[in-house]
Amino acid sequence: MLTNAADGMAGAWLDGIIILLQAFAKNGPPARKVAGWGGRWSGLWGTTDLVPIGNRVFATSPAQTSPMQDATEIEVVRPDHGRIVGDSGFGSYGEEVRQVRSANGTVTDVWFAGMKMTSERKLERELKKRYGKR
Repeated sequence: MLTNAADGMAGAWLDGIIILLQAFAKNGPPARKVAGWGGRWSGLWGTTDLVPIGNRVFATSPAQTSPMQDATEIEVVRPDHGRIVGDSGFGSYGEEVRQVRSANGTVTDVWFAGMKMTSERKLERELKKRYGKR
């Protein structure tokens, strides 16, 4: 981790990277049933990265310096359906998380505890349609 400023964020970013690597070391690579859950999704309250690790999917905030520290844990209960089984206490414990697929099988949206989240590409298209190119 490099920074060109004495007050740079290298230390905090390094902590975040180490905590992420520790999560993989503790839980292992993604199991087959969760491997297809990875991606970046945007919704009303910001952007969330879904990170499959071991037998769980972790919902993290890329805006945090240490995203795994307060990550929400999702247990996949059947294909494209999961349940929130761990969070920081301010989340949506017990709520459903599900992937929505197109006719060709591509994940197009994620419903996360009642909030629709969409891909960056889809969000970009919607914003350009709504507000035009700038």
